[in-house]
Amino acid sequence: MNAATCLSVLAFPPAEVAARICEELIRPLAAIEPTHHYYPAGTLHLTIFGVRAAHAPPTFSNEDVAIAADALRSVAAHLRPLHFDLNGVARLPASLVVRAFATTMLRETVRTLSRAFRAAGLVTDKVNVSDDVFAGTITFCRFTAEPRAELLECAARLRSVSLGRFAAATLQLVSCDEVCSRESLRTHATVHAG
Repeated sequence: MNAATCLSVLAFPPAEVAARICEELIRPLAAIEPTHHYYPAGTLHLTIFGVRAAHAPPTFSNEDVAIAADALRSVAAHLRPLHFDLNGVARLPASLVVRAFATTMLRETVRTLSRAFRAAGLVTDKVNVSDDVFAGTITFCRFTAEPRAELLECAARLRSVSLGRFAAATLQLVSCDEVCSRESLRTHATVHAG
């Protein structure tokens, strides 16, 4: 593999939520500046837990993937659905994201996964924001160049847009490139919470 590849536990929003992001956020921004990478609906996701950060070549082996998959399956019965309130667009240095606010169940899920991977002997190298996670993000645009002022002004007007709520009851252990392209996406385990 030549692309930087990561190993992560992801939640994918329902199709109707992804369609709203595409229609209400991506479409107007892409009309202004189409040269950036806008995520297709099927690749929009929330990273619940980063196991290994993206590197080329990857810093994980097939054995690491199998260990991570077994660890995720071992705690599935203890996981509960995660509820997210999608509220507003934020600019990060290299991207635009939808803010996804969660309940304390997200923090408990992150802690459960951290303990499970550690107990399985799998060292994680991706830095998660904190142990007190209550929010996530759905990246929908990666900048391919410095964004134009017009695009940033449009994104700023979307700062408080509400895209509704959804429950994530399915978590997937995946490996993929940094933009979660369909060509790179490999699902290694799927578990259903609750």
